[in-house]
Amino acid sequence: MAGVADIRVVRCAVGSAVAHERIVRRAEVNVRRAAHADHDLLKAIADGDRPLESWVAISLDVPTLVVDTSDGYAPGVEEIVSFAGQPTASSAGCGHRLPGWASIRPVPFVPPRRGCR
Repeated sequence: MAGVADIRVVRCAVGSAVAHERIVRRAEVNVRRAAHADHDLLKAIADGDRPLESWVAISLDVPTLVVDTSDGYAPGVEEIVSFAGQPTASSAGCGHRLPGWASIRPVPFVPPRRGCR
């Protein structure tokens, strides 16, 4: 993908207590999360087999922004969108920017213009 897109990682981060609370809540209310094995994860945490602190974040050699989502977003949505839309030196002038209406939600895939990397 790096050859056709400017990759950015936006990593959401919270403390262990908040993460645990959210896993419990999602496991209780969202049946679509069954593929994530939340109940197994909660059991492993309770048994001491998998502490939340053992989680390892994605590590890529690309621009990364850590967002504290403990209570809202810090930095805020405008800063996140700005970070995500910043072109790299190799794509400057190609028009690879987030549209003004974009926010933190899935958006349709738009292929890059020809000749841009």
